Amino acid sequence: MDFSLDSAVSFDWFILILRIVFIGLIYYFLYQVARVSIRELVAIGSTTSASASQTLPSPSSSLEVIDPAESTLQTGDVLPLDHYT
Repeated sequence: MDFSLDSAVSFDWFILILRIVFIGLIYYFLYQVARVSIRELVAIGSTTSASASQTLPSPSSSLEVIDPAESTLQTGDVLPLDHYT
């Protein structure tokens, strides 16, 4: 086995190159994640508000109390629902 100074230096350069390549791969992965995330956010943001309002319940939506248990509500009480966004 030859453990001269030249082989130690070349091994150090090899390890340095591996570290740089590894860090480059990490940054490339993060770039791809950011690119896909931005693309998805733009796609979500470009939907029209009309299609979003179709998924909301009607303004007359309400809850009716069937079994009040130990609350102060009475059977048959109606609780209106509001839209919160």
